[in-house]
Amino acid sequence: MYKYILASGEQSINWMAIFSLITFFLMFAISAIAIWGKSKAYVQHMAELPLDEENIK
Repeated sequence: MYKYILASGEQSINWMAIFSLITFFLMFAISAIAIWGKSKAYVQHMAELPLDEENIK
């Protein structure tokens, strides 16, 4: 199967590279928006959570 994809021409390989670049960029943008959208209080709470002795089981 891989031989067929690679032998089908250089144009398909370029589309694969463009698709992977666009996918990476979209995932990076979505994660950056999700991080910047969090409130500072929530981020501070999550940062202190491992050090909180009340939640140790």
